[in-house]
Amino acid sequence: ITMPFSHFVTAMGLLFLPRVSAEFNDRGAAGVRKIVGAVSALFGVAGICYLVVVLKFGKSLMEHLYAGKYGAFEHFLPYVGLYMVINAVGQGLVIGLRGMQAASEVFVAYAGTAAVTLVFGIALTRTWGLTGAVVALLVNSVAFASLLAFRYFVTLRKASVSC
Repeated sequence: ITMPFSHFVTAMGLLFLPRVSAEFNDRGAAGVRKIVGAVSALFGVAGICYLVVVLKFGKSLMEHLYAGKYGAFEHFLPYVGLYMVINAVGQGLVIGLRGMQAASEVFVAYAGTAAVTLVFGIALTRTWGLTGAVVALLVNSVAFASLLAFRYFVTLRKASVSC
């Protein structure tokens, strides 16, 4: 249920990346800040819209797509949907970092949250099973978006100073 939106965000990111890169080359950090804010907001609003659709039709979608085999897990849909929204907003920051030729900062965010995922994912899944895994997914998405935001603003500040 989450994959169509994930693919949408990835595809849109590929379309926006050249524009962000051009803004960085033409206007520096100020141009990037403006467009990345707009892209992150667009992705966030699109994620919320998709979440509303999933919440409204999720039960029937799960019934139709999975022949009723996973109906017992439909109560996790709001949390997985929240994960999608958080990650969508984070992808706007990823585009900004890549557009500023700072892909290594994206790597830092992924690597940094890998440790969070290992620690919380294993501990929470072991303790609470599937519920723990969903909680760990949310903790990971918040950690990823937070670390991305921190690295994005540090990189933006460096770019502002060097311009």
